[in-house]
Amino acid sequence: AVPSLDQAKPGDLIVLRGGAHIGIYVGDNKMIHAPKTGDVVKISAVYEKPMTIRRLAPEASAAAPVAAASLARPSALSGAAPYQQMFDAATAKNNLPAGLLAAVAKAESSFNPKAVSHAGARGLMQIMPGTARGLGVDPMDPAQAIDGAARLLGQHLKTYDGSVELALAAYNAGPGNVKKHGGIPPFPETQDYVRKITATLAGRS
Repeated sequence: AVPSLDQAKPGDLIVLRGGAHIGIYVGDNKMIHAPKTGDVVKISAVYEKPMTIRRLAPEASAAAPVAAASLARPSALSGAAPYQQMFDAATAKNNLPAGLLAAVAKAESSFNPKAVSHAGARGLMQIMPGTARGLGVDPMDPAQAIDGAARLLGQHLKTYDGSVELALAAYNAGPGNVKKHGGIPPFPETQDYVRKITATLAGRS
């Protein structure tokens, strides 16, 4: 048991609604949770008091301990390790669904910060030069690329009322095409992109 939120650490379990709802604490009075059935996983303020806080700390186990926060990360994103702290910070700052940035980086560049596509997209997050200029970032710098991608995805999520699928479609094909087609554009590349990332987030790939 953890006595109070002031003493909570990232990875602690926040138990709300008398045990009917669970969140994972991420620091700064915020937690990762699914607000309601059918909603996407989000980072939100810890909104209810009183609450129960529990820490899973298997230090005495012979098996290697697993960080509780990693429970929210699909195993397919194991290549994200060198950038995980940057992903986590940008996710919290922009209130993104857990694992989204890493899933985008995996689909875009397979975590290669030097990647350049045939269309000219660059870096870890495959940001086009014009978009990078608008965001004020160097796409070949992983920290700047992650910050820029997080801000861009955050803007798209606000535009599309939290729809991860539409935010991903806009990131891949541009918001103009999402508007033109009234949803995910009928481009095989974009549809496969959205399908692949949502499957990764669901732990299916």
